[in-house]
Amino acid sequence: MRLPPSMVRERLEQVGRGAVIRVNWDELDDPRLKSRDKLLVLLNAAWPEAEILFAFATSRAEGFVPGKASDFLWISSGSYPFFPKETLINLRRVYVASFDRMCARPGLSVAGRLSTEHLARIDEIVSASRLIEARIKLRVVP
Repeated sequence: MRLPPSMVRERLEQVGRGAVIRVNWDELDDPRLKSRDKLLVLLNAAWPEAEILFAFATSRAEGFVPGKASDFLWISSGSYPFFPKETLINLRRVYVASFDRMCARPGLSVAGRLSTEHLARIDEIVSASRLIEARIKLRVVP
């Protein structure tokens, strides 16, 4: 059952930083796919804002070696019910989307929330990043 946009917006406003949301994403690198469900981690230090700052999470970690890629947060399999496989949160780039546009995406739901420890590690990675702009860092790291 798809919730009306007003209910989605209300729910999203309640969760904030560290929430993991599931959404049907249609801006993909693979031209063979129209869309697929993605898990996003909300990163805004201030919440809610007109824009959502987020990072993608993926269990498709082939080619990445845990501990070798400093721009990723590795989550062990089974650490969270919504991450049943080993998952990485890609912090090479922080994405920005309008709050209203995100609320209008099909299939948006809240999967859960990251632990305080994982959020602290995200802050460390973002702070140390040479890839993320300073103006974005200021909006992510409290």
